[in-house]
Amino acid sequence: MIDLFFQIVLNNVFFSLVLALIAATVGIIFKRPFLTHLLWLLVFVKLLTPPFLMIPIDQNMWIGETHPIINLDIVEQRSVRIVQDNGSHEIINSPSKIVSVGQIHGKHWLIFAWLSGSIIALIWSIRQVFRFHRLLKKESETGSPDIQSAAMKIAACLGLKTAPTIHTTSANISPMVWWVGGKVWVVMPTALINQMNETQLQWILSHELAHVRRRDYMIRWIEWFVCVCFWWNPVTWWARYNLRANEELCCDALVLFSMKPKPYSYGDSLLKAIEFLNCPAPAQQPLTIASGINSGGLLNNRIKMIVSNDLNRSRLRWLRVCIMLGALIVLPLGLTNAQDSLKKGSNTSEVYEKSYDLNHFKTKYADINYIIEDDLYKFLTKISWGTSPNKKDGDYKIMLKDHIDRMIESVRTVLKMYPEDDQLVKIVLCKSSEDVQKKFYDIYGIHVNYIAFYSPTVDSIFLSLENLGPRVIAHEIGHLTAEKYFTDSAQMKIHEMLAQYAEMHFKDAFRNNES
Repeated sequence: MIDLFFQIVLNNVFFSLVLALIAATVGIIFKRPFLTHLLWLLVFVKLLTPPFLMIPIDQNMWIGETHPIINLDIVEQRSVRIVQDNGSHEIINSPSKIVSVGQIHGKHWLIFAWLSGSIIALIWSIRQVFRFHRLLKKESETGSPDIQSAAMKIAACLGLKTAPTIHTTSANISPMVWWVGGKVWVVMPTALINQMNETQLQWILSHELAHVRRRDYMIRWIEWFVCVCFWWNPVTWWARYNLRANEELCCDALVLFSMKPKPYSYGDSLLKAIEFLNCPAPAQQPLTIASGINSGGLLNNRIKMIVSNDLNRSRLRWLRVCIMLGALIVLPLGLTNAQDSLKKGSNTSEVYEKSYDLNHFKTKYADINYIIEDDLYKFLTKISWGTSPNKKDGDYKIMLKDHIDRMIESVRTVLKMYPEDDQLVKIVLCKSSEDVQKKFYDIYGIHVNYIAFYSPTVDSIFLSLENLGPRVIAHEIGHLTAEKYFTDSAQMKIHEMLAQYAEMHFKDAFRNNES
């Protein structure tokens, strides 16, 4: 479950970064704030949208992983004592398992840090919202009939069916749109109203009502939620900055297009309002969920657009359609390991996943786990240097017992190691290397490209019948023999040296046993 959670998060972060780069590029090339704002909004939506369609990728293509043939050991073997939560102790003899345990604990700490930061941000921001809302209710009152009438006329020009109530406040704050559920408030500071003439006040009201027309107050809450959840992601804050910057440009463009003000008059009104926010004492900045008159910054870009009256509204329909179609494709996408997809499409792998009780073929020293009888015959042909009898002759099982037992004896003889443990050597026959890799992932949670391995965690040798040979199984039996012989697990170099020595010399010992 933890791995799935991290996979979803990383997928969303990756695709949101891709969308952010596209949005930045579109903003530079096309200079259309309506389109750019939509793309930056999609970045937030993608962060909250779980992937439904997974694209398989080959991780080896990116990391340049090689395919070992001889060096098939698991990794360094070390005894580590782990104290469990209940006070008991566990000895772990596989650093792969150590790595897996470390990864799990690391992921738990990451989740803890993530949730802690999100909870702190949530509590702090909600506390600020309630304090600010209480301040507005205390310091605000319904605007005069004249300002309400002006707002109704402006709302009709902008395409609003009903105009929100205009509230005036004695607090030193920016003009803003405020919404915490229920009715939308357009808040205007009384001091600013007193400094402006009727025309200037009309354009400031028009700008704030343009936010209402575009429903930016709802986007504020989406933005707030994403910032609380993904506070650690730089893309979130990059998207937030650009979303607000383009939002202000969109509102200016909407006023210029709908109200047809003189560009100089509208720009002068904005400058006077922004000047009010800084002199003589800086006004209190609006909270995250408020849409202020200059919440996006980039005043120079806004003035340039207003003065030039370049709204860039022509030929937008086809671009919007392309963006929406692209969003429908990108939002549900995710990435997954190609090996997992390959296993899902493999009938053999499905059999292995469902076959918890495999067939057993026991010899003096070994317990061979297999699916069908053909696996035993194929196993014999792979390890007997091509001297296996005809399959129709039932004696091949007798030959297999003799052959595998002598191989185990030969490796022990070469290494001069005779484990006191009489437990049978468990050998699991897998149809393909993909099955071997699946078994490794099931045990250790790590993707590899091995064709065989010995796992001290489950005390078993896993072999691929596709890539099997006498030296491969001798190598893995060498690992198992060394693991059983030493009281404390040997280090990787010693393990590998012994396994390779057994692999190189077991054939001579095998022939001596045969004679």
